[in-house]
Amino acid sequence: MKLVRFGVGISMAILTDIAFGALVVHLFGKVFLLNITTYFYLIGMFLALLPDIDTPIMWLYKHGHFSIHRLGTHYPLIIIPVICLPLIILSVIWPILGYWALVAFICLLFHYIHDSIGKEVGEKWLWPIDKKNYYKFFIKKNGKRRIVVALNEKEIKVRSIEEWLKDSLRPTPTSIIGVVIVIVVILIIAFW
Repeated sequence: MKLVRFGVGISMAILTDIAFGALVVHLFGKVFLLNITTYFYLIGMFLALLPDIDTPIMWLYKHGHFSIHRLGTHYPLIIIPVICLPLIILSVIWPILGYWALVAFICLLFHYIHDSIGKEVGEKWLWPIDKKNYYKFFIKKNGKRRIVVALNEKEIKVRSIEEWLKDSLRPTPTSIIGVVIVIVVILIIAFW
């Protein structure tokens, strides 16, 4: 039963990123008049989940226990250029890579924004310039609602896997928005 809860929790957590990756592929495929195949959608979904590649690494490293998973894949100022610049440079030879550079940029950016909203830890948006602070959007700090908040590692509340599952498996505004996004994306892809 615990494994089923964990599987459902992981699925709910990644569903919005996967749907957004498919949507970006679809929309830009229409803009660039490309024949979008299943492989295109799979690559878009992979790009949208790419920053979370550190999750299984942390799980293995911690011998089956989760902790904060914010390794190098969660540093936007590093990862976005590392992924996108080679694609942009190679697009001179293979123009389709310009499409993939744009898709990668938007998918990665969405993932980082998504991880910076709600109960998530936030991102080290300015690493390596600011190595200490995580940044979150639209939260309260010191009793005031703020658009962008910098939190140091002592201010970050790291949730246990049980707390995370509890939040992932019950309806919250974030999870409801995620399900709506998935439904809208499925309809857009199916009918447009």
